[in-house]
Amino acid sequence: MANEQNKANQAQNAVEHSHNAVESALNNPTDQQVEQAERSLRHSQAAVNQALESGSDESAANSAVDQLAEDQAAMNDGASS
Repeated sequence: MANEQNKANQAQNAVEHSHNAVESALNNPTDQQVEQAERSLRHSQAAVNQALESGSDESAANSAVDQLAEDQAAMNDGASS
């Protein structure tokens, strides 16, 4: 149970970090900022996948999935602008 909760916390932390990276990239869309945000989103996706596979707290995992999806959509919308 502790490891499962740890995975959920890691996923939430990763998603929070990528959310900040996405915000920075959208506010200051340099190549470096965009690349950092994309790397961070990939890392967050992996962390969320691990949390889901480990049977982590479903509410926390779903919250992380929702935030990650919003951030990925924001990056896609920003890239198409």
